[in-house]
Amino acid sequence: MTRTPQETFLSDQSHAAARDLATAGTPVIVLDPATGGQCTWCECDVTIGHVEGRCATPCQGTADLVMCIYRAGGHVRTDIALCSACHPDAMTFVKAVFQAGGFR
Repeated sequence: MTRTPQETFLSDQSHAAARDLATAGTPVIVLDPATGGQCTWCECDVTIGHVEGRCATPCQGTADLVMCIYRAGGHVRTDIALCSACHPDAMTFVKAVFQAGGFR
């Protein structure tokens, strides 16, 4: 996918605002369109207790968007490529982490 100059400008502005908020102590998520590639969300059931720090069942879908997470402090950004099927699960998981005080 090729971005228009306006889309690039808006994305840059979103990321600049996210960095400012993260630097001030608020973790932030920015969603950007993906430029191709595979979804990186893991479909493992982490609640069953045998996950060993690696993903046994990665999603095979094509990434539609990238969830960019800015941790509080503003110096760490994590990008997660997601397909449309995994996006709701990823947002639910990240929301729970935020509510528990994570990404600080």
